[in-house]
Amino acid sequence: MAPLPYTGAVTAPAEDIPAADTRLPESVTPLSAHAGRRWVWALLRFLLYVGPLLAWMALIYLLSTELGGFEESLGYINAILDYWVPPATRPYQPAIDPTFLMQITLVLRRYAAILCYGVLLVLAVRALQYGRANLKPLSVLVAVLLSAGFAATDLWHRQRVPNRHGTLDDLYLNLTGIALFLGGTLLHFGLKRLERHLGGD
Repeated sequence: MAPLPYTGAVTAPAEDIPAADTRLPESVTPLSAHAGRRWVWALLRFLLYVGPLLAWMALIYLLSTELGGFEESLGYINAILDYWVPPATRPYQPAIDPTFLMQITLVLRRYAAILCYGVLLVLAVRALQYGRANLKPLSVLVAVLLSAGFAATDLWHRQRVPNRHGTLDDLYLNLTGIALFLGGTLLHFGLKRLERHLGGD
């Protein structure tokens, strides 16, 4: 039998061939890990910017129920005044004058309505800006429409809650808060833009 021709290829025994290293370098991260981290960061950014807005809207809705009624406010303010000025320190008039209590409650509720919807506008602008430094006109427009629309729905809701009353005066107070805080928001972003311009950014 004739020997096979020599081809020049030398085959090493199988046990002498090192196994291939399939491990990824430490600098390489699997795509699934990257996607998971991006999803977590996206969720955290959403909670950071949109979460406070949703929580504040839920609080306003809760206060438009019986929990935020005038009688409840009287009780809260009376308790606060009793804490600040205990009845034992005013022996000649241990009870707070009901007329004074009603007047201060009415004034504080009006200021609270302005504050609630002013903060709502600020949080809406913040959520729509989503961390952008330059104020977008669309963010302002959508924030104003959202806040005003929520004020209108809040008025409609209170008119249908027992022991609550919603009037156009309440709506005017809410819109006043939106307008005042809108001016403050525009001033804030304008000053920040001026600072960046003067700083050469």
